[in-house]
Amino acid sequence: MLLSERKLVVLCVACSAIGIVALFIIASVAEPLQVSPSDAAKLDVRSGNSPMIKIVGFVDSVFITESHAVVKIAELETVEAVSFDASYIKGIGLKRLQEVEMFGELRQYKGKGSLIISRLRLINSSNIGSVSNIGCGAD
Repeated sequence: MLLSERKLVVLCVACSAIGIVALFIIASVAEPLQVSPSDAAKLDVRSGNSPMIKIVGFVDSVFITESHAVVKIAELETVEAVSFDASYIKGIGLKRLQEVEMFGELRQYKGKGSLIISRLRLINSSNIGSVSNIGCGAD
């Protein structure tokens, strides 16, 4: 035998650990595609498989209901970003003209293309530095 069972198990555990570390490094380095709000508003989201994207822009308006929150992000045009954690969006107190960075997927929501928020970060805000893990609720 070239390898005993013990050596084979040690080799498998070591390779698994190296693979998991490599995946974490790749995930932390890989940046989602950055799209402007104007370009996001023009994208066709009917195909169904949208990659994770990042949108940086200014808050135009915030509309909060019991079940979801809609944040319009503006540049030349606006794109709606939807979060299904309305209480969290209400709690951070987004205001008009605050600069935000949002991560999520472009999907159809109520008949139009919207960014389904998976993560939100306020930029240059003295209130809150980073807000993360906002659940999108629509998988």
